[in-house]
Amino acid sequence: MSEPLYLTYDVGGTRLKSGIVDRAGHILARRLIPTEGAAGADDLIARMVALGRELTAETGEHGYLAGVGVAFTGVIDPDAGRVLLLNGKIPDIEGVEVGPRLAAAFGVPAAVDNDTRLYTVGEWRHGAARGYDNVVGVTIGTGIGSGVVLGGRLLQTGGMVGGLLGGHLTVDIHGPLCSCGNRGCLETVGSVPALVGTMQDHLARGCASSLQGTEGLTAERIIDAVTAGDPLATFLFARWTAYLGAGLVTLVHAYDPDVLVVGGGIMQAGDVVLAPLRDYIARHGWTYPKGRVQLRGGMLGDDAALIGGAALVEERARREARVERQAV
Repeated sequence: MSEPLYLTYDVGGTRLKSGIVDRAGHILARRLIPTEGAAGADDLIARMVALGRELTAETGEHGYLAGVGVAFTGVIDPDAGRVLLLNGKIPDIEGVEVGPRLAAAFGVPAAVDNDTRLYTVGEWRHGAARGYDNVVGVTIGTGIGSGVVLGGRLLQTGGMVGGLLGGHLTVDIHGPLCSCGNRGCLETVGSVPALVGTMQDHLARGCASSLQGTEGLTAERIIDAVTAGDPLATFLFARWTAYLGAGLVTLVHAYDPDVLVVGGGIMQAGDVVLAPLRDYIARHGWTYPKGRVQLRGGMLGDDAALIGGAALVEERARREARVERQAV
């Protein structure tokens, strides 16, 4: 019997990822091209359709196309499949019903949601949080995003931002000004640029470190210095993980998950990052019983949102089919 397959996209500010995903969460084919958002929404959607047709043709022998899932950064209306707020990365995308346009192009149901929500769904259905019903996902990169599953259901609210704003929890009321207008948001002190920027500031002031004179300073180089015992890198890294730990504890207190899944490129460092975060949560988290919440690194890497998009549209197609049967 032919198997259902799902065409999924992860639309970032610079990269457009796409894949064909089966029901088991395996990616059968993938593409990665520049987003070229400056060309506008119509151009982007036309390129998404062309990309999708390539992928469906390539994988046609494995099954039939059953749905389209799309992950966007920013604020999304998932019911309408509409982009609400994208902070200018694609100038005319706000207000565009991307879901219905892709559904019409491919003749199958389509679902659109925030990228960290879909990252969380992917890890919940097929990754580090599989088998649990209460999950918080957090992605650490240029910013910090979050997604929440409670009672086996993805948290979505009327205001569209439910569970998304982990990066905008206040962890320092006297901290740096955030792009959202608040001060001391978690992403101002716990993001990757925050770690790199703090190190650059100390190096510029002449603080002793093996990283003095380093060209192209990155988080990976800072972590290498930490593992090599560099005192300044160790101090600043400990402060950075403490800010992150405070944010994670707040998410634990807000949502009482079984599992916290943390992702992003920096998580390739594994326990160098996870161990101090686990320690912070163990010392400061209020759970019953004490220490109940597990902190895990994501298993699916860059594929998580693609896999989550497939799971989301599969669920939507199933729900729409139930409604149609009840109507008959």
